[in-house]
Amino acid sequence: MEGSLTGSQLGSQLSLLSKSSSVGMRAAPFVFGIDFGTTYTGVAWSARPGKVRPEHIHLVKNWDSVQYMNTEREKTPTAISYSSTKQVTSWGYNILTFDESVRWFKLLLLDDADLQEHLKDAPQLISARQRLLEMGKKPIDVIADYLRNLWSHVMADVEKAMTPSFVKSTPFRIIITVPAIWKSYMRERMREAANMAGLLDPRECGETELDFVSEPEAAAIATFTNMKGRPDIKVG
Repeated sequence: MEGSLTGSQLGSQLSLLSKSSSVGMRAAPFVFGIDFGTTYTGVAWSARPGKVRPEHIHLVKNWDSVQYMNTEREKTPTAISYSSTKQVTSWGYNILTFDESVRWFKLLLLDDADLQEHLKDAPQLISARQRLLEMGKKPIDVIADYLRNLWSHVMADVEKAMTPSFVKSTPFRIIITVPAIWKSYMRERMREAANMAGLLDPRECGETELDFVSEPEAAAIATFTNMKGRPDIKVG
């Protein structure tokens, strides 16, 4: 289920997850759901405190793109491109066809021993490893670079809708999807990458709360929410 949540599912997931908060943490009015996938990434957000209804959820879709037909898609490619000086030149839909880009880097967070057998020799992973080796970058560095650019785009989208002053004065809660097979060390690496990317930077209005949810759990939450009106949906 790598990045498999649809935009509507991501919104439904955000609606339910926004109702709960870690013990001792106050619920944040701004809730962000990030479906960080191996191939595509999607983001949803809501600025409503308490119970979030579907109409309160916004999907980020106005992606920067070299092709106009991609700007309104619900997800953007999990891809990033670097210059010869190791600086980020483009990401997502803004990568030109002939540019060399890094993809599938999410899976490089896993230790080789924890990779599924059918992935160990996948050409996409071999290519990603080689590119990182050439640049002298670690997987967590590339993920942080990607999340930094993604977050900057999301913040611009939110500030345009809610005004910069309102955003500045409101605490954040961020929920990122992760594969069910991920072990605790991989979540900690994702947390470190998010921190390096600036998602957890200090804010005057309060500490940003970061949580994770497994992709199957997120999909189940979304499915039950979308189908709750059906008479044949019941326990068991």
